[in-house]
Amino acid sequence: MDSTLPRLTRAQLQIEAAAFAKAHAHHNEPALLGLDYPVIEPYYLHRFKTELAKRYELPEPDQQEGITFPDIKVDVKFVNDRLNDSFRPCTSGTQMVHGLGYDVLLFVYHQQSDFEAGTVGLDIRDSIWVKDYRTANWYTTLAILDCLAKRPKMEDLLALFDVIPMPIAPGEAWKLAEDVLKAPPKQGYAAMGKAMQWHMRWSRVIEEAGKVEGILRLK
Repeated sequence: MDSTLPRLTRAQLQIEAAAFAKAHAHHNEPALLGLDYPVIEPYYLHRFKTELAKRYELPEPDQQEGITFPDIKVDVKFVNDRLNDSFRPCTSGTQMVHGLGYDVLLFVYHQQSDFEAGTVGLDIRDSIWVKDYRTANWYTTLAILDCLAKRPKMEDLLALFDVIPMPIAPGEAWKLAEDVLKAPPKQGYAAMGKAMQWHMRWSRVIEEAGKVEGILRLK
């Protein structure tokens, strides 16, 4: 790590993300022929971080926190435009209601394999910045906001939490309901659920990019 380089900021990361997406709008990689998301995401992330390291001082990754840039609270995800999901799971009811606790930089790529030519096209079609509070679960926040509009009481929220599947720890529901009454969540746009083993799905985020405050289309 070169300490003479400037530290990466959120503003610079957005600029670099748009440039990276544009540079990789049409990209062929024969070595990845026949491979899929579990290999392609780290491939792209390595390329992106290698480019950033030429111009910025990047902190060492925090394995415990598990996000790409813990110092500026941003995680980077590359998702296939046909699947729109990522393997980092939601781990708590608080994350479903209030968001992941960090912003997400989302690159959306299209994969087209040509086995006769021996190449795979990996074309980045979107780069999207998702503010923390928009990473909350769409259905969960919709139901909570509807409940608060009709009957903002503790018992109604607790009854709702019993109905909505959430990875919620014993005793967390009461604290979460108190937090919601004090500071209602904003509408989230990510999707997650028990059937998906709490993995994140981003299709609604991609659809609403550039239309909703807090979901920025960079490219």
